[in-house]
Amino acid sequence: MSAAIYYLNCKDTFELDQTTYDTDLNEFLIPYRPYAIRRGDCICLSTEEERFQNEYVYVYDGRQFTNLETTYHTYGHVPSWCTVSDSEFNPSYWSDVIWHSHYFFPAEDIQVRAAHSIKFGLLDGIEHPVYHATFPIGAALYTLVFDHESFELEDMPMDVIELFVQRIHSEPWQLGICSDYLEYEPAITNSYNYLLVG
Repeated sequence: MSAAIYYLNCKDTFELDQTTYDTDLNEFLIPYRPYAIRRGDCICLSTEEERFQNEYVYVYDGRQFTNLETTYHTYGHVPSWCTVSDSEFNPSYWSDVIWHSHYFFPAEDIQVRAAHSIKFGLLDGIEHPVYHATFPIGAALYTLVFDHESFELEDMPMDVIELFVQRIHSEPWQLGICSDYLEYEPAITNSYNYLLVG
């Protein structure tokens, strides 16, 4: 299952309303709200053809629409309440609706599962050994790769595995392998079973 996105084509009206009345987004959207919208779905106030990156894209939390966060990517990513778990959202849930950014926040039990599965070795499509963890999320098996080469290891106060565990618990993860240091076959560049933290 994946998130739906609804294009409402009301950006100009909203901008005018904002300028004139400083209208709250959720009040403004009352007449536009899609009937079938579910928690985790998105809306875009422009049309699909006019959409630019993630401008005017909002996520529905089950009660109201919330902004994308920009902490880890300037184009926006899902907010931290969008927690990937075994039962609600999967890592690729927003991959077709949030553009340019594939960050997500794993549930605590998934973080623990990853931290207890760390190994060092070769993976398909990667030309050198990497620190990684393979574990299930829901019914699918994922491999989380640690982007440890983005750090100056000699300056680190801890070993790589300790840092990997720290990052597992403190940073969002990314869907797919998108770090320049990983040399991989084109066949896996869009693999949704590879995740990255660094």
